[in-house]
Amino acid sequence: YKFWLENEYFDEQAKEELRALAGNEKEIKDRFYKDLQFGTGGLRGKIAMGTNRMNIYTVSRATQGLADYLIEESQKQPHPQEYLNRGVVIAYDCRHKSREFSETIALVLNANNTKTYLFEDVRPTPELSFAVRYLHAITGIVVTASHNPPEYNGYKVYGLDGGQIIPEIANKIIYHINKIKDYSLIKKLDRPAAVQKGLFNIIGPEVDEVYLRKVKELAIRDDDQIDKTIKIVYTPLHGAGNIPIRKIFKERGFTNVFVVEEQVRPDPNFSTVESPNPEYPAAFELAIKLGQKVNAEILIATDPDSDRIGLAVRNPICNCEDYNFFCHCEERSDEAIPTHNNSYTVLNGNQVGILLLHYILSNKKELNQLPPNGFIVKTVVTSDMSRVIADSFGVDTYETLTGFKFICNMEKNVQEKEGKEFLFGYEESIGYLTGDFVRDKDAVISAM
Repeated sequence: YKFWLENEYFDEQAKEELRALAGNEKEIKDRFYKDLQFGTGGLRGKIAMGTNRMNIYTVSRATQGLADYLIEESQKQPHPQEYLNRGVVIAYDCRHKSREFSETIALVLNANNTKTYLFEDVRPTPELSFAVRYLHAITGIVVTASHNPPEYNGYKVYGLDGGQIIPEIANKIIYHINKIKDYSLIKKLDRPAAVQKGLFNIIGPEVDEVYLRKVKELAIRDDDQIDKTIKIVYTPLHGAGNIPIRKIFKERGFTNVFVVEEQVRPDPNFSTVESPNPEYPAAFELAIKLGQKVNAEILIATDPDSDRIGLAVRNPICNCEDYNFFCHCEERSDEAIPTHNNSYTVLNGNQVGILLLHYILSNKKELNQLPPNGFIVKTVVTSDMSRVIADSFGVDTYETLTGFKFICNMEKNVQEKEGKEFLFGYEESIGYLTGDFVRDKDAVISAM
């Protein structure tokens, strides 16, 4: 604490925030008793000054460690600088400080002779995964804390395959981060210099267009084979899904899409919900009100970085006066969760995954598109009903540890080593994926 107050490396704004903590020993201890841990996927913590918080200094330190790892990897290549010139793609969501952190990340990497591609505005996390592969980059970073409370932000790292880094790679990055004891040794260019050197690059619509085109190519049924008049309510919960998902619905011809206007604009405070987590029925409160108003058949909600998606379906009309009310807790079950007055039922992650899986396999079989060597991937805690369904269509099931990094790593390994075709992957915490151009859960694909 005293070191940060007295060292000239830390700016006056940071010191002013820390001076305000004088006498609050509990808060000072919490902020400084350890370094914010870089886990198997990256950083996540409360936004504030201190070694155990998300701020430009801890983000810079983590990025310098990542840069040192990338430089080490480049030395294994025939042409090290060409490897670094492939670059790092950076995306971010609507959270507090996300843009500032993202630019800081880019300029630290630039100071280490590594090119960066920074998205011009908020983008879904799965588009970051796509962009890494599309641009043949060596790494991707997304600044997001997913569905955590507003005071949090985070930093996730992706490998050159477009998937979240696995523990083996994370441990190498952590090794380099832990070697950095002196913040003043962290390198950072200013933006004009980085732009002049061709290291700092902005990307946007040109990547969006290719990503959304590939999403639409995953459609199984032709337009005239689907009821496009179904009434849909969609809420992005103030996050990054608003533009891409609404565009997909429109271009696919769905004519009755109603958007929860109170939750359309990016809002780092997520002021209309207690938690921007579509896994919980409370997140559907405004969507349910709009659904009742327009008589919608399904309600769709995506989390702030639009990698996870929740679904509610309209219940049959019931005239019974004895309504059952249910409370939701962290412990999941295979029961769906009825909402107030039983007008809609919020499906849990297993149910949505099973519906998507059956839709994909049954329609591909009907259209003679089901490959003889297809496979799906599930986690060890995901419902075994998916295995039963896959077996009934002659599709193999692979099981892996919890977390989409492991699902997509399994997908890659099976494709490369066994030559099989990936059809679907999911976990019960409302993450789903089909197609092979994204290597993370994708709410945009799932919504379509």
